[in-house]
Amino acid sequence: MNCYRFADHVVELRYRYPFIGVLLRDFACDDEPEFTVSATKADIEAERGSSGQPAAYCEFACIYRKLCLELTIRGCFLMHSAMLELGGVAYAFLGKSGAGKSTHMRLWLSRFRSDAHVINGDKPIIRMEQNDAGGYRFMAYGTPWSGKEGLYSNAHAPLGAMCFIEQAPSCSIVKLSSDETTTRLMHQLLIPRDSVGVVKLMSMVGSLIDSVPAYLLRCDISDRAVQLSYSAMVKGIILP
Repeated sequence: MNCYRFADHVVELRYRYPFIGVLLRDFACDDEPEFTVSATKADIEAERGSSGQPAAYCEFACIYRKLCLELTIRGCFLMHSAMLELGGVAYAFLGKSGAGKSTHMRLWLSRFRSDAHVINGDKPIIRMEQNDAGGYRFMAYGTPWSGKEGLYSNAHAPLGAMCFIEQAPSCSIVKLSSDETTTRLMHQLLIPRDSVGVVKLMSMVGSLIDSVPAYLLRCDISDRAVQLSYSAMVKGIILP
């Protein structure tokens, strides 16, 4: 069996194209799987559509989508973001395609060098866990599905803060309200099609927003942008 561990869940992945096993090798394990995921020929063809992408690439994408939907009912969800770890805590940068979330993550990596480490550049998994105080904490996990830049590691850390990125000619940052965070966050999630999955996801999202602060950073590519996001996300201080 081809078994892999994602977000502390063991799954058997059945795939047609050997290159997928190469991409997944850092996540391989010998434990018994909790469930199995595969993509049918019809799934792969639907994914290809008119894009012209290779069938192997499309199978890889299909498997991840199905995996994330299965994980949703087990207390996990996909959050489209660029995510790194600093000081044992994960920080997520979110935004529309082209907003600069990967660029901002790279600025942090450059600024903090060996102290900062990539978790995933595009598609990390978030897992909800109960903490010692009876509330919830959210753990961010790397996956090999990581966008065109291929930035990922088999690592995890508790999620400390979220920062939505928007391009602007000058830099500013504000803390978002729960309603504002919800509106922005919903665009970065994989929404299940079944009612059970939707209810489970919405419950996790509500707990996430109650537990993890979120900010809006309007910025250019500068040290000032890093200063603002770092101060808010790590220190909880909004700089003028």
